[in-house]
Amino acid sequence: MFEDGVGMLLDSEKNNQHVFPILRADQGAFSYNPSGPERKETGIISGNGLSLVAGYQTRYNQRVVISGSTKMCGNEAMMMNRDPASGSIKSSPNYILCTEMVEWNLMERGVLKMSNIKHNKVGDKWDGNYPENYKRQVDIEYFADFEIK
Repeated sequence: MFEDGVGMLLDSEKNNQHVFPILRADQGAFSYNPSGPERKETGIISGNGLSLVAGYQTRYNQRVVISGSTKMCGNEAMMMNRDPASGSIKSSPNYILCTEMVEWNLMERGVLKMSNIKHNKVGDKWDGNYPENYKRQVDIEYFADFEIK
């Protein structure tokens, strides 16, 4: 994977549970700005704590992908690390990652769909009609098919 950019420190556990790392840095990687202000709380950020690409999904399923590099999805990066045997750009890890990030961001993949929903009282057979309502403390069975797009 070719990455030339800035790493991010995600505060997902404490302040924002909707942000998550998509691509983390290698153990030997670090991100540091020598002309920036001194970071007394975190110091130099390195290793797995450093996110190179992050995703954010809201409660209403809007999605954003943030990358610290403008070169990662460029032609040069994709051509640099493709499989020499095939010579195809589609064999590049950068091409695969960037394609999957775009598909996830546009909700073409990673979407959980529920279909074929059925419910009835425990012990009753499904007759094709939904009951209007159930009484309190009545056990019901709920069936659904889940698929990932």
